[in-house]
Amino acid sequence: MTAERENANRQVTESERFVPGWTEQVEVERVLTPRERLIVHLIAEGYRNREIAETLGLSVKTIETDRAAVNRKLNVKSLAALVRYAVRNGLVES
Repeated sequence: MTAERENANRQVTESERFVPGWTEQVEVERVLTPRERLIVHLIAEGYRNREIAETLGLSVKTIETDRAAVNRKLNVKSLAALVRYAVRNGLVES
């Protein structure tokens, strides 16, 4: 595992933030899986699906499926909204 991946995993795992806009504040850990949080982190860092797949040792199709699940769970419709979510919830430094 690369140092970058280990750092991303640590940041995501230690994060206890909340999903904005929900009537009840739901912990991010209950909304997204650890892998989904890591994928959101990498997306916000500017990685493309293929780069994320290579970094995590997964297929591009798996990353696409996970991204779709993240977008559905967070009710985001664009890359900008997903990055904004990541910054606001500490999944990436602004």
